[in-house]
Amino acid sequence: MAVRYITVTPITNLFKPATRAFGDIAIVGKVDGAPDAASGPKKTPVPITNPDSVSHKSNVAGAGQAVDSKAWFKGDLGKSVRKALSQSPGPTTVYAVALDPGDGANALSLALAEVAKLDVQIVTLANTGLTSAAGKAEIEDGAPSSWRPMSSASPV
Repeated sequence: MAVRYITVTPITNLFKPATRAFGDIAIVGKVDGAPDAASGPKKTPVPITNPDSVSHKSNVAGAGQAVDSKAWFKGDLGKSVRKALSQSPGPTTVYAVALDPGDGANALSLALAEVAKLDVQIVTLANTGLTSAAGKAEIEDGAPSSWRPMSSASPV
């Protein structure tokens, strides 16, 4: 029996771009304050792989609860972590670092100092633009001199 060959002539480029997860990221941000204050740890990087069930030694009472619950990071930080983990492909691990309102003007720089100790590929600020109302780059105010924004991309 003879084998028949079929010639296929594509009418498009037939190119499929490669997609891959980009590793670990850190998100620094605010959590809700009083009267419905989030009780998660402040300035402590919490590794999260599942937004619906977070466990960490810094908050034993919140074990198994969602990242955006009152027990963890309710507010901008929790929403940003959930959004980051819902992407496809998503990050392997998201480190959530809550700002400590007690640190006042130094809150961002102290939280970023904790992030600097992590092995992450991307650092972002939850629900925060790269420029303030005055036009000065907010990230430059509290970040080490080696950290500078690469673009004016929208925050997570």
